[in-house]
Amino acid sequence: MGDYTTNLNLYKPADQETGWSTLVNGNFDTIDTLYKTGTVWSPDANPASPSIYDDEFDDSSFDSGKWTEFDVSTSLTVSEHNYGLVLTPGTSLDVQGIFQEVPAGENWSIMTKISWIHPQADDQKAGLFLLEDKTNLSTSKVVVWAHYRGSAGMGLQAEEMSDYNSWSETILNFASDLMVTSYYLRIRATGGNLYFDYSTDGLGWMGKSTDSRYFTPQAFGIFVRAGEIATKPVFSFFRYVPTYAVTDVLLGDRVNIYKSV
Repeated sequence: MGDYTTNLNLYKPADQETGWSTLVNGNFDTIDTLYKTGTVWSPDANPASPSIYDDEFDDSSFDSGKWTEFDVSTSLTVSEHNYGLVLTPGTSLDVQGIFQEVPAGENWSIMTKISWIHPQADDQKAGLFLLEDKTNLSTSKVVVWAHYRGSAGMGLQAEEMSDYNSWSETILNFASDLMVTSYYLRIRATGGNLYFDYSTDGLGWMGKSTDSRYFTPQAFGIFVRAGEIATKPVFSFFRYVPTYAVTDVLLGDRVNIYKSV
């Protein structure tokens, strides 16, 4: 008779113990299936039912038909890679980015994941933004919800701007001495209010501020404001849902944690 392994999980047959090769060989496929069916929730996984406004930025081909550039100084470079979308700014401190028209309806949420490849200096921002006027871009009011680098480290900031280059009012400024290089950001809109949320893992979210609408936005999108071309914020995705309820905006999907060979 054989023996059990140290942790008593498996049986080790003794030499010449018959029948084991037939038993094991006949159940290899079953064993393999049992050990390769683990899944976990991933906020970065493509949603099972994406909206027409979603973009996962994962195929190295920028969808210029979906997006319009917000680039008054004509110095922004947009490039998509298999790891995300990169917005490379010009040297001016303009809000630059890409946007889509806001669909009809008072209630909606947008979200993105932003990571910094190389933040060079203070006052560099990237994240979500809203436009009052999608036609007159040089004079449109702007609201930004940003992951930024400040003198104390990486932080979060929401601002109202009278145009693409003129600060008007700080909605919130949340500085941290922790050099967190990635954040999930979300703006939720309902009635006359905007909600600014953030997360470090895409599952647990914190609401940082609520603000009466500075304007009714005609467009939303993602932006960079840096003044340094070596700065490269990477956006993993952009997603939209027609609701502001927090229980309905945890987008993502379950993914298999085992690699198929």
